Amino acid sequence: MGASIALAVSLLASNAQAQQPINNSIVAKSDTLTSGEQAEIRQWVAAHAPGLASDDPRERSRARRALQQPLMGTSQIDAPAPPFRFAYTTELIGHLDRLAANNDPSRTVVALHLAGQLATERATRLPLQHLDHEDVGVRYAAARAIGLTFQSLNTSSPAVRNVPALIAALGDRLLIENEPLVLDRLIRTLGVAVNFENPVVQSNRILAIDKITEG
Repeated sequence: MGASIALAVSLLASNAQAQQPINNSIVAKSDTLTSGEQAEIRQWVAAHAPGLASDDPRERSRARRALQQPLMGTSQIDAPAPPFRFAYTTELIGHLDRLAANNDPSRTVVALHLAGQLATERATRLPLQHLDHEDVGVRYAAARAIGLTFQSLNTSSPAVRNVPALIAALGDRLLIENEPLVLDRLIRTLGVAVNFENPVVQSNRILAIDKITEG
């Protein structure tokens, strides 16, 4: 198993252990964030995002855990609300784009994982761009990242409007993918959409079923 695919799989079970860095009242706030709240987000990203590009693996791991911590909530009480997701994406996505552009697939995998957890329309561009990547681990991570975004749609108000396009892209890749691990992940990700429970996105379930059937 290549290094990038091993990392992509290991990230599925990863959980941030750092103390909650941003007050949950900001993360779960459904109203517009104040300038002070936006500044807190900006400061957190500025303090930790540069570590993603470190040459020290321990520093890269620490930075990843710190940055994903605010995105880990899954209940109606602590799940990130759209205002936070949008603000966090604005501050973080540039770092992820640059990290993914690196020639190191393992760093691209980390960028994709975080982009999937951001779960915004802007962030989904990153995994969409990597579904056809030559590296198996990167393709796997791209499909998984979209799955993380889909999972978020059942735990919070959606911050993504391009769900049909995401499902269509997964279906297109499913038709031509020949790596078993990636095929499995594509189907699993489409399976998340098949089981959407949030009424806002339930209409996409039939499309996901169609794509699995076509594949």
